[in-house]
Parts: sequence; C-alpha cells; structure tokens
Amino acid sequence: MSTQPAIRLTGLTKTFGHVNAVNGVNLDIAPGEFFSMLGPSGSGKTTVLRMIAGFETPTSGTVELFGNDVTTVAPFDRDVNTVFQDYALFPHMSVLDNVAYGLRVRGVKTDARLAAAREALALVRLEGYGDRKPTQLSGGQRQRVALARALVVEPKVLLLDEPLGALDLKLREQMQVELKEIQRRLGITFIFVTHDQEEALTLSDRIAVFNEGQIVQLGTAEDVYRRPASSFVANFVGTSAVFSAEEAKKILGHSGACSIRPEHMDIVSGKTPAGTIALTGTVAETIFLGASTRIIVDLAAGKRIAVLEQNDLNRKHTALGSSVTVAVHPQFLTPLS
Repeated sequence: MSTQPAIRLTGLTKTFGHVNAVNGVNLDIAPGEFFSMLGPSGSGKTTVLRMIAGFETPTSGTVELFGNDVTTVAPFDRDVNTVFQDYALFPHMSVLDNVAYGLRVRGVKTDARLAAAREALALVRLEGYGDRKPTQLSGGQRQRVALARALVVEPKVLLLDEPLGALDLKLREQMQVELKEIQRRLGITFIFVTHDQEEALTLSDRIAVFNEGQIVQLGTAEDVYRRPASSFVANFVGTSAVFSAEEAKKILGHSGACSIRPEHMDIVSGKTPAGTIALTGTVAETIFLGASTRIIVDLAAGKRIAVLEQNDLNRKHTALGSSVTVAVHPQFLTPLS
C-alpha cells in the first residue's frame, strides 16, 4: 500500500499586501481521509483550501497532489473538485443537467454522462429528482445536487468550503451523517473547511486547527478535544475552564497552566468524592440545553467556570444565587503550552 499523501503542503504562505493570511503551513493529508480545517474567520483555512483548488497562487511554498507538484497548475487541470456554501447551481438547467455539466464540459457523450449523473443522484438519495429545476428543491436537496455534481467527475480529492453553513440545524446534522457515509463508501479524500467545532468533531478523521495563518494543533477529533495544546484550542474547540499558571496554583494547587472540560466537573452536595479538588462558589446562571444543563459558577477564588450536568431523573435543580461545591477531577486537567 502506498504511503504517498493525497495532498502535501510544504512551506505554504500567502500574503495580501501586508497581511500574512497563511504563514508557513506544512501538512500531509492521507488518501481516503476525511480531513477538516477548523478555525475562526480570518484564520487562513479557506485560503489554504483555495490554494489546494488552484483559485489562489501561493506567495511561496508548494502544493502536491499524489506526488505531483500542482502549485502553478490551473484549477481545471487539477484532479480536485469543490463544493461551495452557495451551491452555484444553474437555475435554468434541470437537476440532471446540472449534475452532468462537468462531464459535458469534458466531452463525455450524452448517454454516458446522463447515466453517470443518475448514478450520482442515487448516491445522494435524489433518485427521481432529475427533471426538477433547482428552485423546486429545498436547501438540503440543493446541497445534495451540488455534491453529486462535484462527485460525478470522480475527483481524487473533494474540497468542501463550509457547504452546510446555510442549512438549518436539523438539515445540517442530517447532511453531516450523509457526507460521512458517502465519503466512506467512495473512499476518496475529503477536505472540509468549517468554523463549526461540533461539525469538525462529528465528521473528521483528523482536524487541523488554524489560528492567525498557522496550524496550532493537528490530530484526531478526540485528541484535539481531550488534549488541547493551547488555551486558544481549549476555548475554540468546545468549552473549557482555562487556568493560567498563577490561577492553577492558587485555585487548584496545580503546577502550570491547564484546562478542564465542563463535563469533568460535578456540583456535589455533602462530602466531595475522594481524590477530587473541592471549589466553592455561587451559581450565576443556568442554561438548559435539552439533554444537559450548563451551570455557570462564580468561584469564591474569583474565577468563573461552567459545569455541564446531564438532565437525568436524579438531577436536582440548582437555583440562581445558591452556594455550591464543585468537585474537579484532577486526572482530566490538561496541561497547556
């Protein structure tokens, strides 16, 4: 089995005037990997995706596709395809013709391209929708058409630029599951750009967290969530209580800066469990989240933290302004650089 990466980025930089949008990114993405680039607006993730697609030329560095340097190759000569957030469907064409368009441009004969387009529509569960116009479809259906159009040309790498951002929550969750199923079935490399950390955690084999034009952490979804490398990652990917070195020593008796997730703390009545750190405080807010409740606690030591409790039958209501004891499980304290 070849160990050659599907995508290799080496020393990739991009400047716009005096702004360093991407600053020395080195990255290998494996064949068949569902890889996500996660970060806030302006972090450089979309610019990296555009350089992989060929829509932007790097200021320096190289882009390789399965061992071939494509840094200066035109987008239409790269064996990649892109799905955008705005779908970019042709309103005057039928759904079937929209999906078949890329094959038409490549000179594929009518019968063959329409047959391939029907197969692609079946892949995204839109059999029987080929004669409709895009305006007759829901947002989720239009997104599926855009995905089928990108896949029908059989790219080696599929690039997805926040493709689910315009969908409502239920549709977005449904499309996340379907995207992952399609990627596993086809076995091709998906590179997904998002600022939604839950989306990245749900979909990805690995995640690159971007900030200020650089990758600040690279790892599996579980690695990035459970072992954030910095206070930025701890705060951006999920919610964490982040303690500076001074705060950790004063409040937790811990040496060095660290973070802990809300689900690894408990509000307890009576004696705190053996081996935990007991912190006293006052309930500042409670936020009902359906399956769980987030309880905001102002600690007597002067720091605000959040505790996440599951809404099972045994959970007792915690009143605003009440005094509470928070048990912190020290084995879940994550050191931060």
